[in-house]
Amino acid sequence: MISRTAQAVVDLPQPRASKGAALTLLVLKLRTFIALILVVAFFSVLAPNFLSLGNVIIMSKHVAINAFLAIGMTFVILTGGIDLSVGSIVAWWAWSPAGSSSTASRSPCLAW
Repeated sequence: MISRTAQAVVDLPQPRASKGAALTLLVLKLRTFIALILVVAFFSVLAPNFLSLGNVIIMSKHVAINAFLAIGMTFVILTGGIDLSVGSIVAWWAWSPAGSSSTASRSPCLAW
């Protein structure tokens, strides 16, 4: 049997959010995408060829690299192993081909 006090708590009406509060919550949830849309609109106005197919492909390639790193880092954090060495390993792997290609005209032994 439920006591009268517990029943009274259960029967209380739930407060409803006003339309203004719901809109504020929606804007807070979508603020990253809103900022992205504003940045794209800003640069589209400044540079007419910003939204060309070639430029969008180049931007997608650059974003994909960071997206893969972010997904990998998310898995590292989710498994409970907040490991800061992941960033240094990624930086080393990004540096090593660049370092070897800049010295490719010299001796291959100096590339490493």
